[in-house]
Amino acid sequence: MDTTNKLLAALRRVRNFPSYHSFMAEHERQRIKRDLQLRLLQLRRQRQRAAAARYQGIRARRPFFLRTLFH
Repeated sequence: MDTTNKLLAALRRVRNFPSYHSFMAEHERQRIKRDLQLRLLQLRRQRQRAAAARYQGIRARRPFFLRTLFH
């Protein structure tokens, strides 16, 4: 199970926590949820940057005449 799936599973568990009537319990639940969402967003952005870097690498390796033809 990769990191994204683990974080999504944890987020689902947090959403399904029993709702306590305590203010602090609700506050803690919201904090955990925000933290998990932030980690998911960071992971998603990291993967997007890696994909963009791979694309730029492929693009840079194309022969010059192909770059001039298709731009």
